[in-house]
Amino acid sequence: MMKIRVGGTESVAARFAPTGERSEHLSYRAQFLDITLDRRLVYSYTFELDGRRRWASLVSVELFGSGDGTRLRRTEQYAFLEVTGAAEDDVAHLKGGTELQLNGLLAALRSER
Repeated sequence: MMKIRVGGTESVAARFAPTGERSEHLSYRAQFLDITLDRRLVYSYTFELDGRRRWASLVSVELFGSGDGTRLRRTEQYAFLEVTGAAEDDVAHLKGGTELQLNGLLAALRSER
């Protein structure tokens, strides 16, 4: 289980071949800015694709408990630092990364049971 703290960092790098053809080198570096136990997490991160910094983001994750479980609200503000060709490709990378993070969270929560 990963332990996080304010000021702590996280780095992930991987190769990914979304179409099965050309692989891409992805790099993610985050810093945790604020943690309120069981309520809120705020962090910033940068994303690189093939060695080029593509965007920087500020993310807040809020948790809301209720009788039927816990709800999560994720808000992300991002700035594209280098736009490549079609903007929809850049947004697709951003959304794909978010989906991978949420899938990872779900897997971690399931393994805790």
